[in-house]
Amino acid sequence: MSDPVQEPQSPVVAKKLNPKNAKVIALVSILVVVVAAVVVMSVVLATRRGSQSFSKGFTTEVSGRDCTITAYSGEDTNVKIPASINGKKVSAIAKGAFAQSKSIENIEFSDSISKLDIGEGAFEGLTKLQYVKLPDASVTIGNNAFKGCTQMTHIVLPSGLTSIGEGAFANCTNLKYTGSGTDENDKGFVLPANLTSIGKEAFLKCTALLNVQVNDNLTSVGEGAFESSGLKTFAMSASSKLTVLGDRAFYGANIASGQETPFDFVNITSIGNEAFAACRSNFTHIVLPKTIKAIGDEAFAGARSLRSVKFASDSEAILGKGIFQGCTQLRETTLSESLKELPERMFAGCYYLLYDNDFQIGKNIEKIGDGALSLFYGQTTSSRTSYLNKRVTVHAENERFVVFELAECWYSSNDGQSETKRTQTVLMSADKKELIAYFGAFDENCYYKTQDGRKSQIFKLTEGSEKFWEEIETIRGYAFAGVRAANIYVPPHVNRIGDYAFAGADIDTVYFEGGNCTLSDETFSDMGEDLIVCVRGGADGTIKEYVLRKGIAFQGHTIS
Repeated sequence: MSDPVQEPQSPVVAKKLNPKNAKVIALVSILVVVVAAVVVMSVVLATRRGSQSFSKGFTTEVSGRDCTITAYSGEDTNVKIPASINGKKVSAIAKGAFAQSKSIENIEFSDSISKLDIGEGAFEGLTKLQYVKLPDASVTIGNNAFKGCTQMTHIVLPSGLTSIGEGAFANCTNLKYTGSGTDENDKGFVLPANLTSIGKEAFLKCTALLNVQVNDNLTSVGEGAFESSGLKTFAMSASSKLTVLGDRAFYGANIASGQETPFDFVNITSIGNEAFAACRSNFTHIVLPKTIKAIGDEAFAGARSLRSVKFASDSEAILGKGIFQGCTQLRETTLSESLKELPERMFAGCYYLLYDNDFQIGKNIEKIGDGALSLFYGQTTSSRTSYLNKRVTVHAENERFVVFELAECWYSSNDGQSETKRTQTVLMSADKKELIAYFGAFDENCYYKTQDGRKSQIFKLTEGSEKFWEEIETIRGYAFAGVRAANIYVPPHVNRIGDYAFAGADIDTVYFEGGNCTLSDETFSDMGEDLIVCVRGGADGTIKEYVLRKGIAFQGHTIS
């Protein structure tokens, strides 16, 4: 059988492409390749981001579209926190979430986080932590969030930070900057523009924290916010909204306030209790503007370098108790002309001010609180006799108070070869019924010269050019605080003695003429254990009952 005859095939003829179409096809081909490459790279980068750029080991708690990091079990020393975990947006760090992660040195949050609440103690006690970068988002920092992170030097705070909780950075003893970590570019600790409040003890004992720049929106500084810190400057602008400084806000800090550049209170209206108490060597001069309406108890007490205080001449500030108590270097005060009261313990222990400058009670002063002018209160033995012949005076137009000069006393040198005359005065109410304060230096080496030539070492208010002592009914609180008279004789008509009247005094014996006198519960507080109270003839009465109840030795006396 013969093979079938095959039909001849026509030759294939290639069509010649239009040059214009060829270019289009070429461009499309190139574009496809590029797009494919981009897609591949994106997948690769995304994969790397998930596995390398952000840390693993987070435990979360989900709420809707958000999640809260509740714990970290990873081993990274440089922890990077992502914007989302398993598709849920990171919006909070729970209480104590990282407290057990003691090896962490750096923490960075993704800038894609839009809102973040850092819970109580979230990073507390991470002693190796050095640097933290918070997201540029709306952030709140909870109580004790970074407390005790002793090696942390830098933290980047976002502009969206609105509040810093109580103790948030307490005991962060190396915290100094809010910059990125290069000191030459950092300007100290700059508070973000939207921060409105700083909580109680937020920067307690941050001893490396030197300079803080305050934003205009900050309205409150909490109790002890910068207590015992190294803070030197706290700079506010003229448009600052900060009006209240909380109790102990700068207690024991190193705040600078000098003669040329005093601390600028700007728009502050209220200074809390002990706000600047115990401030250190840089705190030497303060100027208190009219805007200040209230100054709390012991606001500047114990600021031992403070030398000068100036109030606005028309200041109407309400002053607390003991605001300058223990300011031992205070030498100059300019008080408001409208000031009507020297509160309790206002200048207690300010011996340079009260003795070295002939301190004058102003013409408008109507009330002097207990211990307001207590010269020796809280002072050491060596300081008590530094200034012997100065005296407090009363303005000529003030008819509410009077100063009486006591009899001259004499001081004998230790070798008995010389003697020096000392001046003593007492501040009284104008009606002579109240003894407010004693100013003198009668001590164990002092004596009076009697008419018969003897030397009497019993301090007596019954001595002096005028018999004012016959009308004294009350010895006010702190009146003889800190004096060194070995023996003191109380005038016969005194029927009341106030709290701490002899506080810290080196008095061996107190003599009373009669057996009845109202003694406050703390009249003999802070005195030596060897104190003896004597009543003429050992008479029964309220004094005997009081001292026996208090465990104080009681005796009779027959002195004249």
